[in-house]
Amino acid sequence: MDASTVQVPAPGNVFGASGLFASAETSLDIPLVTPISPNRDNIAAAFGVKIFDDGQTVPLKFDGNLNAVEYEFGKAYPQYRLDVANGFFIETHDFPHVFMPASEQSEIVITVGTQLEEDQFALTNFLVPHGSGILVPGNTIHADAFSSGSIIALLTHCTEADVVLMHQPDDSPLPIKIDTSERLGLAEWHV
Repeated sequence: MDASTVQVPAPGNVFGASGLFASAETSLDIPLVTPISPNRDNIAAAFGVKIFDDGQTVPLKFDGNLNAVEYEFGKAYPQYRLDVANGFFIETHDFPHVFMPASEQSEIVITVGTQLEEDQFALTNFLVPHGSGILVPGNTIHADAFSSGSIIALLTHCTEADVVLMHQPDDSPLPIKIDTSERLGLAEWHV
């Protein structure tokens, strides 16, 4: 669904209004991949992203201008909190992101998704520690709503983005949790 076709209040969405993505699920637990998780890099590759550790170079190709900006989750920007933003939203757009924590006190959790079949998607979360970064290519399903503290992001002036709020079939927000157990896999949902 194109975000321009439905007007849904989403205070945390920097692109403005959102579309709705109705899930058949009543809640969703999204696995967390940490720096010590087995197969972290293989899981990242399966979702089309790349994690860079301290000292590594990020090979980034983009024809437009990318700007590095720093923003903070929490008191300064309460609209980014899940309880204020009318639910959890995910986005795609044609430009890439690189996300990095701005300090050791920041906890950056980037949600990344992929479409498995026409009506089936998978999500996972990546914990990105200070000194590391994650490259999220353009047109990748993603969100940063579980992050806290200061985040540095590479982004560009964007005129188009597809942003949808995750909702249950009754249009109420879909409860989302981070699964911090040792279970590594995919959080799947069906349209």
